[in-house]
Amino acid sequence: FSDFGGMLPNSIGDLVSLIELDLSFNQIRNLPDSLGALENLQVLKVENNPLVIPPLEVAEHTLEAVKE
Repeated sequence: FSDFGGMLPNSIGDLVSLIELDLSFNQIRNLPDSLGALENLQVLKVENNPLVIPPLEVAEHTLEAVKE
């Protein structure tokens, strides 16, 4: 369990080689737009977080991954 105060830092988008990110059980309410820059990200786990709405860039990236 980590406490991000409901938000991840925008600098998470600088981790361009990241393939898997597990953010489960962290009380995250919002995902930063910078997650859309993680082009190598294949797995994003966000279970049991009170997410409001994912950023458009993240949603679009997820839809593209599902289509492939």
